[in-house]
Amino acid sequence: MSLFDTILAPITGPGPAPVAIVRLSGPDSWRIAHTLSNGRSDSEPKLAQYLAFCTGDDGYLILFEAGKSYTGEECAEISIHGSRASVNALMEAAKLNGARLAEPGEFTQRAFMNGRIDLTEAEAVRDTIEAETSAQLRMANLLRDGALHRLLKAQADSLIGVLAAIEASVDFSEEIGEVDPQALNSRIESVQMTLAELLDTASTGRILREGLRIAIVGPPNAGKSSLLNRLLGQDRAIVTDTPGTTRDYVEERADFDGFPVVLVDTAGLRETNDPIEAIGVQKSRAIAANADLIWFVTDARDPVDPSLFSFEHPVVSIANKIDLAP
Repeated sequence: MSLFDTILAPITGPGPAPVAIVRLSGPDSWRIAHTLSNGRSDSEPKLAQYLAFCTGDDGYLILFEAGKSYTGEECAEISIHGSRASVNALMEAAKLNGARLAEPGEFTQRAFMNGRIDLTEAEAVRDTIEAETSAQLRMANLLRDGALHRLLKAQADSLIGVLAAIEASVDFSEEIGEVDPQALNSRIESVQMTLAELLDTASTGRILREGLRIAIVGPPNAGKSSLLNRLLGQDRAIVTDTPGTTRDYVEERADFDGFPVVLVDTAGLRETNDPIEAIGVQKSRAIAANADLIWFVTDARDPVDPSLFSFEHPVVSIANKIDLAP
């Protein structure tokens, strides 16, 4: 793999779809695009050009100058009909003319290598693509806009200023005098405080990216699976009147008012001689140990105290079947 190759890949989702966009990036992008259009494309960037391509399909071509494209390189983007056959035909023709298939994430890698984005913004591109909830999209948009980049750059600039002051006082002490240690310490402490506050948000960022993991645990037949099904709006877990129905865990993602959540329904916690159910109970304890939050579901007619299980994470007690209780 060379960073000087001309690469191509669809930048829209897998087909079939009404429209697909194929991007070419690299030094031969315009030449290849010109060839694909049977020599009819203009030789300079302008508004989208409607063209017939050598594959028999027609669509639009947009040329981007180096420094003004997503990757920072000379680029061409071709919009065609989104059938797999149409996209594959265009890509095969482009490869015959010198392009190669881009590696996963290579467009963004080139954008980073060419100084168009930094690492935080590169990660935000992935987060934007993978966002499933409005909260995830808001966070990704902030990062992609450079919010974290600007914050970190300000701290780096502050520390560079401290170093510059120290070096200048050593080399030109007679001209500028000695540095004020207290003032420099104050600036360093300010940077330390800002970075510490930023690190404190790492857990929140992880939860927003991956989802808040909630383990639904409790004794058998308390209604854990019924709760999961009700929240998801579908019969995802098997529900019966027989205690111990759930032998393995069931994990599903959900959107709670724009906030990503991962719900994990687990086997009922109890002592059992059934070897299969015992494995399920062990898994339940392991899932609870790795969750961000525990929902302890208990039957309101015969409530169980969650403190008996010595959970390590925050516990929300949920009294279920209250309609059946006295």
